[in-house]
Amino acid sequence: MAKNPIYFIFWFVPFCFSFIIALLSALGYVFLYPLALCVNLCVEFTDLLLKGIQLPHTFAKKMIHCERISGGYDPVK
Repeated sequence: MAKNPIYFIFWFVPFCFSFIIALLSALGYVFLYPLALCVNLCVEFTDLLLKGIQLPHTFAKKMIHCERISGGYDPVK
């Protein structure tokens, strides 16, 4: 099945901006992760920050594989 290069462009734009989100998430994660041992409330928030750190990887994987957005019409099929 052929991949649509429009999806590559679609994922490239947020990929460029995801590094800012990852940097801010990493700063918060470094400071809050040690507190997660003492405060149970921090555990869920640090898990969210970890997903923010992994955001560039997620966008890069979707960009390389030209994955489409969940749902919707796929003109290639």
